Amino acid sequence: MAEAKLLAARTDDQAVIRIQGRATFKVAQPLRDYGMKVLDCGIRRLVLDLAECEAMDSTFMGVIAMIGLAARKRVQVVVANAGEHNRKLLDGIGVSKLVAFARQSTADARSVSLEAVPSETSEKGISGETLLEAHEVLMDLDETNIPKFRDVVELLRREMEQNETGDSRS
Repeated sequence: MAEAKLLAARTDDQAVIRIQGRATFKVAQPLRDYGMKVLDCGIRRLVLDLAECEAMDSTFMGVIAMIGLAARKRVQVVVANAGEHNRKLLDGIGVSKLVAFARQSTADARSVSLEAVPSETSEKGISGETLLEAHEVLMDLDETNIPKFRDVVELLRREMEQNETGDSRS
């Protein structure tokens, strides 16, 4: 499976982000950065097109949840073309509480010219804060996620504390 690419376009009232390939933590930061940016640009709808998304990890889904929370009551977030597997993943961790689903993108979403989402993520990749927040959001979203992500969250917190103090011991 190829690592994901994010392609996006914006019209006056809608933004579209098409995810191609395997959506992991490696593209979660650019998704978060671009998604949060367009939420504040006066759009009414954000479409996340998963037609070409082969798989998703928890960090990527947590970022979708973060965008859904930030959009509440002002921008509709639509996940289009999720496919059965990706839909089950999103339903299974409660992201479906924050987004609407569509079987396909709207005609205007398919006809816009998409460009690569700029990635300002450094070579180090996603920030520890984003990794942590993505998993905390998933735990807050649905209590059944707590046992799934508790160890990840605790590990990330310890690593961040060690980085802050300069202590590299485990």
